[in-house]
Amino acid sequence: MNKSAILFIMLSLLLSGSALAQTLTFELRNEKVNAGSYEFDVYMKADQAGTFHSRGQVYISYNTSALGSAIVENGNVTVTPLALLTGASQLGAKYQTVNVADNGANLAITWQSNFLGAQPGTSAHTEVPTTSTALYRVSIKMASVNANPQLAFNMDLMKGQQFYLTGSNNEIPYGEKVGSLPIVLLDLAAQKANFHDVKLSWVTSREINSSFFVIEKKRNGGDFSELTQVEAAGVAENGREYSYLDQSGMGITNEYRLKMVDMDGSFEYSDVVTVEFDESINDKFNVFPSPATTTVTLKATGQVDGDYNFSLSDLNGRILQTGAITRDTPSGAVELDVSDYAAGTYIIKTVSPTGKSYLNKVVKVNE
Repeated sequence: MNKSAILFIMLSLLLSGSALAQTLTFELRNEKVNAGSYEFDVYMKADQAGTFHSRGQVYISYNTSALGSAIVENGNVTVTPLALLTGASQLGAKYQTVNVADNGANLAITWQSNFLGAQPGTSAHTEVPTTSTALYRVSIKMASVNANPQLAFNMDLMKGQQFYLTGSNNEIPYGEKVGSLPIVLLDLAAQKANFHDVKLSWVTSREINSSFFVIEKKRNGGDFSELTQVEAAGVAENGREYSYLDQSGMGITNEYRLKMVDMDGSFEYSDVVTVEFDESINDKFNVFPSPATTTVTLKATGQVDGDYNFSLSDLNGRILQTGAITRDTPSGAVELDVSDYAAGTYIIKTVSPTGKSYLNKVVKVNE
């Protein structure tokens, strides 16, 4: 990789009545191979003092011959916040990493302040120094230790995605207009609609040129992914109420957030809301053994009164096996082969003829 690979992003804005040219620089540093993983650091600096970052997103292109594909989905990426993201205030940690995701052959890392509404300053935010300072350390498990890793910032994807706070408390998407997103979210709530669905509802107090909402979901500690899009009002001076019924299948822990998108492409994320489905209420099916190495058995605890469809999925909600237990299933039990699966936790969801769901957790270990 070219170690001088540096991304310059130019932003011109009006501040206190005078023109100010802001330049932020991102760099890839400290690249090395360590125990079969490729490690590197992401650095950031500003060319002028007084720049406080509220959130940001970097896209890093990589070659799949060395690092593989779907590196986040396959659990091959570790991201560690460094100096620019580890500061704390009297109210708690200043920043959080809100998403690490695959975007084709691009690694996308998104962070944001825990105090987005606070005035810019060292009490709630971190000033971006004028000397390069560490933002993240990234470790990617290599697909081939004999190949040469190649990394570069994807400038096309990053344009318009970086944000920071100026002294006037304006949040600026680089290359876009000055000003914060004109959607004011009052509330986002999630509650169980029945044994297997979740109802989401949210209220805005104002919308100006709003385009749509993206509902994102993650199950059992996996990654956020897009569930659906809901069209926004466009213009609603007094706000509007929205709702959506999620019938996509539940984990034990289900987390939701809104991505609120303006007509010019700028966006904000809501806080995260969580709905729990307690596996302890499952009195219909048992799973054994757990931990398992090669096979697990799903067995009804009593007489099966109809066709019960089941699915085995990973913690990202990806369905790996499906089947059914019926009145004719011998002993009310089926055996599932898990020998080829990676070590980890999996969920078996069984649905009754009336739509009631039963959850069982399976831990897979290697022999």
